[in-house]
Amino acid sequence: MLKNTDRKNEGSALDSLCRPNLYDVTDNISALQFEVMKIVPARHIIERAIEEGRITKSTTIVESSSGTFAVALGIVCAHYGFKLKLVTGPVSPIIQWRLKGLGADVDIIMPTGGEGGIQQDRMNHLKTILESSDDIFWPQQHSNPLNPLAYENLVSKYQEDLADIDYLICSTGTGGSITGISRKLREFNPNLKVVGVDHNLSCLFGPTSGVSSRLCAENYHPMLGSGSDVVHPNLDHTVCDFVHWVPVNEMILAAHNLHNRSGIYIGPTGAATYRVAEHIVQNDSGAKALCVFCDHGVRYADTVYNPEWLESYGSDVDVKENSAPIKVSSSKDVAGDWAYMDWGRRSYKDVLGYDCIPRTARL
Repeated sequence: MLKNTDRKNEGSALDSLCRPNLYDVTDNISALQFEVMKIVPARHIIERAIEEGRITKSTTIVESSSGTFAVALGIVCAHYGFKLKLVTGPVSPIIQWRLKGLGADVDIIMPTGGEGGIQQDRMNHLKTILESSDDIFWPQQHSNPLNPLAYENLVSKYQEDLADIDYLICSTGTGGSITGISRKLREFNPNLKVVGVDHNLSCLFGPTSGVSSRLCAENYHPMLGSGSDVVHPNLDHTVCDFVHWVPVNEMILAAHNLHNRSGIYIGPTGAATYRVAEHIVQNDSGAKALCVFCDHGVRYADTVYNPEWLESYGSDVDVKENSAPIKVSSSKDVAGDWAYMDWGRRSYKDVLGYDCIPRTARL
């Protein structure tokens, strides 16, 4: 018999993992730090499906993910005893180890170079799995409105603590966290400025030049939680006042600085939000910024925090002294350097002049 999800279980492991730490990094920069951020929507989606009778003990959960949502689903499914089938791209050994330990069955798909990138390659494989059985549940993290709603529910608990924040700085990725967190924060803080942080090879805010360092190009898919080759429906572009495209060397610098100064040990995507926050508070006197740190640094022990791995990229890891973002008027001007754009809470079509097609990786 399935667990009654209506019962309060405040002391459970899932409750603990869904509860971020909120703390001050500096006088002007705060952090909302998660162990595995996407466990918030993963749990919400699965428990809603249980309540609606869409999942039984015989159901297999299937999803396409190479990052924190894969680990999050692994944790939730292990908690409930559900079978999990994941379609991923190349992932780090620690992620493979975690997914195996959590009992997930994993298919690793290599990119073919086709339209829609590796996300579309994974969706093509997922389609064959969905067609193989009727007793399958697909959370659809990229388009399920329960994804951003889960973050709205979470943030409502921090209303009093976050009422005086001037800037929310969050990575984009599938769009669930930045959309859900910003919508809820603006209910009690309408003047909040929201900054989306993206990778400089991503198409989430329009196609970029495609120019990048080897460091950025080789670690776009296997390492990062930001960026995408397709635009997902859960990303509401109109929540963003600004967009920053942050190259990997800037992420690495921020990750090391955070650790060396304070012992905070996080992944490069969260570190990128801190790098942007530093720039913002230096140039907006008295402003208070909130960063979202989406995962722990252990996933990157063999890369971001490994001296031999860093040395293998030579000068690609170097950051210009006193680096600052270059202002651009179009995503096509984004190349290998840190860049930003005034987005102005506009839709993709308002900025680019056309709809983003495909809206998401398609079956």
